[in-house]
Amino acid sequence: MTKLNTLFKEYSALFVVGSLCTIAFSFFVLTNVQARDSISGNPIMVQEEAATNQLAMMSFPSLSVATSGVLVDASAVTYFQHFASGTIEVSRVEVGCESKGRASTTVKVGVIADMNADGTAQEVHYFDSFLCISSNVMADTVSDRIVADYSPSRVRLSLNRATTSGFISDDIELGTNNFPTAQLLRSPAARKIFAADAFAQFRTTAARGDLVVRIVNVSGTATPTIKAFYRVQPTNP
Repeated sequence: MTKLNTLFKEYSALFVVGSLCTIAFSFFVLTNVQARDSISGNPIMVQEEAATNQLAMMSFPSLSVATSGVLVDASAVTYFQHFASGTIEVSRVEVGCESKGRASTTVKVGVIADMNADGTAQEVHYFDSFLCISSNVMADTVSDRIVADYSPSRVRLSLNRATTSGFISDDIELGTNNFPTAQLLRSPAARKIFAADAFAQFRTTAARGDLVVRIVNVSGTATPTIKAFYRVQPTNP
């Protein structure tokens, strides 16, 4: 009888502990979920984590020729704000263009899916494109702003066997050399390229899985600015 009483007390204690854990977990979930309205006005429940994406932004001042840049370097945790390397997930992209005259610019955003061993040929898959047009004939500066909001979804820049596994697109560059690893490309992250440099430069090298920008069809002179709200899903060990 004594043994049964002891077992009953032990099982009762385990039940109480389990119940407390369940309550604590439920409280955590509820406190980390918030409501917001969709474009249609219907409420959407999203986790608090979804509202705390990192932001990367860079500009190309007075641009008049086609160029490339690395908006997010997935592995450069020292220079960017994410704390682990892995798969980039994009929830929002904003593109702004400023000009003082007639100008047009196409800004494409995508991911480097593959490259050869020496980094002289890359395969780039683009998931969005933005066209900035200014018909301004005055000397005043004119701004154009375009927003692509993918939330509550995200564009996953995951790769599998040299191709994207998070999205599919027919806007692909094969065998291009617009993102050579031997060349430092414009980036939001400042670093000293050489120890003797007097100041840090906004440059980095491109690699597979990076969120990249390609600016083409440039007519006139404009200053494109690109912002991306993103997070990095750490790679499983």
